[in-house]
Amino acid sequence: MSVMTYRPEIDGLRAVAVLAVLLCHAGIAGFGGGYVGVDVFFVISGFLITSLIVQDLQTGTFSFVNFWERRARRILPPAVIVMAATAVAGWFLYLPHDYDLLGQQLAAQSVFGSNILFKMQEGYFDVSSLTKPLLHTWSLAVEEQFYLVFPIVAYFTWKYRREKVTRYLWVCAIITFIGAAFIVRNSPSSAFYLLPFRAWELLLGSLLAVKAPQITLGARPREILSWAGLIAIAVPIVFYNDDTLFPGALALPPCLGTAMIILANTQGQTSIGRLLSLRGPVFIGLISYALYLWHWPIMAFVRYSQLFEFSTMIACACMAAAFVLAILTWQLIEKPVRQRRVLGTTRQIYGASFLSLLLLAGIGFAIHMTKGMPQRLSAEVSQLAAGALDTNPHRDDCDKPAFSRFAADDICQLNPGKNIVPTIMVWGDSMADGIATAFYDLAQERDVNGHIATAHGCPPVLGFSQRVYKGFDCPGFNAHVFDLIVRKNIKTVFLIGNWTDHLRPESDNFDYADMDWYEPYKPYYSQITMAALRRTADKLEEQGVKVHIVVDVPYAGFDPPRYLAMRALYNMRDLADTVPLATYLGGRKNNIDTFMSINAESGIVFIDPHAPLCNETDCLVHDGNHSLYYNPGHLSAYGAHYLKPLLAPYIK
Repeated sequence: MSVMTYRPEIDGLRAVAVLAVLLCHAGIAGFGGGYVGVDVFFVISGFLITSLIVQDLQTGTFSFVNFWERRARRILPPAVIVMAATAVAGWFLYLPHDYDLLGQQLAAQSVFGSNILFKMQEGYFDVSSLTKPLLHTWSLAVEEQFYLVFPIVAYFTWKYRREKVTRYLWVCAIITFIGAAFIVRNSPSSAFYLLPFRAWELLLGSLLAVKAPQITLGARPREILSWAGLIAIAVPIVFYNDDTLFPGALALPPCLGTAMIILANTQGQTSIGRLLSLRGPVFIGLISYALYLWHWPIMAFVRYSQLFEFSTMIACACMAAAFVLAILTWQLIEKPVRQRRVLGTTRQIYGASFLSLLLLAGIGFAIHMTKGMPQRLSAEVSQLAAGALDTNPHRDDCDKPAFSRFAADDICQLNPGKNIVPTIMVWGDSMADGIATAFYDLAQERDVNGHIATAHGCPPVLGFSQRVYKGFDCPGFNAHVFDLIVRKNIKTVFLIGNWTDHLRPESDNFDYADMDWYEPYKPYYSQITMAALRRTADKLEEQGVKVHIVVDVPYAGFDPPRYLAMRALYNMRDLADTVPLATYLGGRKNNIDTFMSINAESGIVFIDPHAPLCNETDCLVHDGNHSLYYNPGHLSAYGAHYLKPLLAPYIK
C-alpha cells in the first residue's frame, strides 16, 4: 500500500452525509431518509482508519498508543465541549425527569456506551427521541467501540495471519451483515444501536482500504461506478423514511454507494470526485464532525421547549446556529488540538481526555442520582413536571405479563389479598394501563375483585398483530387473556384500546392464515379491525360476558406535564392548554364513533370519557395544579380519577 495522501473528495462525501442528516433531522421534505448519512460516515471511517493502520503495519511503525492518541485528538475535544455545553443548557432548560435522563446520557457517553443506554431505554413508554439532546452520540459510541477493538484484532491478525487478513475481513463483514439483516425484523433497536450489527458497515470500508489499491479500472468504468455510487446514496435519502425497515439489508445501498465513490476515485478523480472536491463541499466536510455534534442538541432543546412550532424557518435557524458553532469549534478546538498547538504531547492529550471524561461522567452520575436536581426549579414547576412520572404504580409488575403467569394464575388483581373471587377483567393496551388506577380504587371501594391484563401496543382484539411496534406476541397475549376469562368464568369485561388509531383502514394489522371468519362481518364492516373487534365481543358474549368498551380519551397533541411546567418556568400564562372538543370528536368520527353507530342496538356498553374530561368547547389536560396526562396520549394516575364517576356504575 502506498503512503496515504489527502483526498478532498472524501471530505466532500462527508459534506453529503452530514447535510443529509441535518436536513432529515430538521424535517425538510425530500430528505426523510437522510439518516443514511450516518452509514456513509461509517464506511468512510472504516476506510480511513484501516488505511492508516495498514500503512503503519507495513512500515513497522504501528503503535497502539499513537493510534488511540490520534483518535483522541480527532474525536474527544469537540465531543467534550458539546457534552459540557449540553449539560449546562439542560440545567436551565430541562425539567427534573428529563434532566435525569440527560445525566444518564452524559455518563454513558463518557465511557463510550451511549448506544447501549439508548438500546436499553427503547420501548413503548420511552420519552420522545426528539428531546434527547445526546441521542446522536450513539454513532460516536459505535465508532469508539470499533476503534478500541479493531486495531487489536488487526494487529495480531497481521502479525500471525497476514495472508488471511482479507479473508477474515470478508467473513466478519458477512456475518455481521447477515446478523443485522435478520435481527432488524424482531429488534430494530438492536440493529440500529449496537456495534455487532453495524460493524459490517465499518468493515466494508476496511475491505476497501485493503483491496482498493490493488484494483485497476479504466476511466469510463470509474465514471460509471462513481455515478452509480452517488445514485445509491441519493435514492435512500429521498425515498427512505421513518417506516423503512432499517438498517439491516436496506443499509446496503448507501454503504455500497459510498464504497463505489471512494473506489472510483482512488486512481484519480472522476467528475463526481471533482464535484465533491470543490471548495464548498470540502469546507463543509472539514467541519462535518462538529456540525454533526452541534445540530442535534440545538434542535432537541428547541423542540423540547414547546414554546413555538418547529417550523421550517425555525429548523433553518437551528441549522444556521449549528454551522456557526461548528466553524468556531473547528477553528478554536479541533485544529489546535489536532495540530498539537494545544495539548501537544501524548501525555497531555491522554491526561486531558481522561480527566474531562471522568468529570463529565461524575456530573452525569450526580444529575441522575439527584433525579435531575429538582431544587433548581420552583415548587410549582416541579409539581407540574412530576406529572410525567405519575403513571400506574403497578405497571412494571402487571403490563405484558409472561405467558407462564397465566397458567400459574398469577395475573394482577384489582383488589388482591382479600380472597375475593375475581368477577371483572380489565383488558387492553396502554390506554388501559393509563386509567388502571381508577379501576384499582373502585374495586377496593366497592369490595369487589378482578384481573387486569394490559400490553402496550396490543389492543384487546383477538388475532391482532402489531406491525409497527414489534417485539411482543400480541395474538398470543390476547388469546391467553380470553382463555383466562373463560376459565375463571368472568362475566364483566372492559375492553380498552387506542381505538382512534386502530379502528382505521390503514390499521388492518392482522396476520390470519384463514380469513373465513370475516365473511359474516363483511356486509357491516369494510374495515377488518372493526370486524375483528366485533368478533372479539361476539366470542365474549357467547361465554355470557357483558362487554364494555371504553372509548379512548382525548389526544393532547403535546406533552402536557412538560408543556405546563415550561409555561410556568417561562411565565407564559397565555398559551393554550386545552384540546378543542371539535378536534377530539373529529378524530373519532371515522373510527370508534363509526363502530358505536353500527353497534348502537347491540348489547355492548360504550363508556365515553367525553363528559368528565370535556366541557362544551374544550377538553382539559390539567386542573390548575396537576396534569391529567403523563404524556400526549395517556392519562396520569391523577387524571384517571376523573373517570371514576363514569366507571363506578359498572363496577358491581
